Amino acid sequence: MNFRKGNQKYFKVYFFFLLLGFPWMINAQIPDANSLHDTINQDDLGDFKSEFQETFFEALTYRATENYERAITSLHKAEDFEVDNLTVYFELGKNYASLEDFLQAENYFLKVLEKRPQDILVLQELKNIYQTEKNYPKAIQITEKLKDLDLNYAEDLAKFYLKNEQYKKALETLDEYEAKKGFKKTHQQLKTEIYEKAKPVEIVEEYLKNKLKENPENRQNYTALINLYLASKQQQKAEEIAKDLQDINPENSLAHLVLYKKSIKNNKEEAVSAMKIILNSSEIEGNQKEMVLKELNSFLTENPEYKEEFAEVLSEENLHKNQSDVEKARFYKEKDKQKAMEYFEKALKNSPNDFKLIREILDLQIEEKQYEKALALAEEKLVIFPTQALLYYYIGKAENALEKYESAKENLHTGVDFVIDNSQLTLQFYQELAKSYQKLGNSEKASEFEQKANNLK
Repeated sequence: MNFRKGNQKYFKVYFFFLLLGFPWMINAQIPDANSLHDTINQDDLGDFKSEFQETFFEALTYRATENYERAITSLHKAEDFEVDNLTVYFELGKNYASLEDFLQAENYFLKVLEKRPQDILVLQELKNIYQTEKNYPKAIQITEKLKDLDLNYAEDLAKFYLKNEQYKKALETLDEYEAKKGFKKTHQQLKTEIYEKAKPVEIVEEYLKNKLKENPENRQNYTALINLYLASKQQQKAEEIAKDLQDINPENSLAHLVLYKKSIKNNKEEAVSAMKIILNSSEIEGNQKEMVLKELNSFLTENPEYKEEFAEVLSEENLHKNQSDVEKARFYKEKDKQKAMEYFEKALKNSPNDFKLIREILDLQIEEKQYEKALALAEEKLVIFPTQALLYYYIGKAENALEKYESAKENLHTGVDFVIDNSQLTLQFYQELAKSYQKLGNSEKASEFEQKANNLK
């Protein structure tokens, strides 16, 4: 498009239709409209100096077509007119950011911020730059300003504090939001992540104890403190808090999970009641229930008089009534592999792109020598994950087992190139490649890959 001096009327019409008829351009330009609000009389674009108008809208058009270099050239020309340099600087910052020249982008955004320190659009752009660069101190500084303007930025700020290992401030930021706007599920999930990562653990311990003093009825804080003590292997402290939790909530399954072992030795009736609560709970994870079931089996061997009492609790229907298909599959993985496979396949229908689940199924299929199924599944998922080394490994391993050695060799060579910093997986690739070459009669290459594998052991 040729932009020439004197086309003011054309630009008015062009910009009008741009706003009305091209939604994708609207998305690209709405921030510009906000930034220009103070200086553009949208009812009379003729108030602009004509040359600045042509040059500036030329830059907007180049940006809309992702031609950022030419947009920058036009904006530098527009800058010379000194009609509204703050708006020009903002556009320059955006275009430099799109080119990932973050230093230049930052410089222009900061120029705008000097004059408009509370401009949310500029602050957002700077936040995005610092987040991309992982410059968390600067990201925190900018996001603190954003949070003062809009409390909804509290979650972003807390995440930056977490990244910068300022755990107490992260928690306090989320508390501030909660005090003013109420509970938010994503904030609770973020708090759990902070509890798990905070070092030393005393930071979280002090925080949770203070929260319990403020609100001794809040079960979530008891639970978090118990989990903190369990993770840091402070069993006695975990038991003390579990007893406090039982005082306000006698049926709490986590409290019983912490305390039931002592009851087995000291009070059998209490232990029986506790294990029933745990095994009936939807809040206790499958692996934790597995641990309790082992304890229960030993208990019933020594105390067979309680077997009838646990008949209903130990029924298959009861044990799995609150479990997902994945949890059921993992439960049966060591007991009944065919049943485990059935549940895994059900889970995969609901979550076809869950790579962790795909890997579990492939592992089980290979273990059970279901090579045709493993090959079909891995090839199907390779369309979705074309650079996932593990899928090539499963394909190669299955093809070796099915005596498709030439194809196995090709897939294994392709896949090993996608392995990054995983010596164990590389070792497995080399072992399968050695097998492929051996079966193809190339003993020299087989020996080469056997040696490579041995070097990684």
